[in-house]
Amino acid sequence: MQQFPASFSTEFRHERSVRRATLVLDAKRRSIRADLKQMIRHLGLLIPDTNAGSFDEQPSILNDAAERLGDETFTALLRQLMEED
Repeated sequence: MQQFPASFSTEFRHERSVRRATLVLDAKRRSIRADLKQMIRHLGLLIPDTNAGSFDEQPSILNDAAERLGDETFTALLRQLMEED
C-alpha cells in the first residue's frame, strides 16, 4: 500500500472541512434569503395601512427602518432582495 505524506492527509482533511462548511453556509444563506423575501412580501401585514397609497410607501419605510439599524451589509441585502421581487 502506498504511503502518502502527512501534508497530503492534512490538505485532504482541510478540503473536506471546507466543503462541509460551504454546504452548511449555503443552506443557511438560502434559508435567510427565503425568510427575508417572505417578510418583504408580507410587509403589508407588518405596517399598518394609514394612507390609501401606503403600498407605494412601504419600500421607503422598510429602507428607512433598515438604515436605522446601522448595519450597512444587512441594509444592502434587504435592498437587493426588494429589487429582486
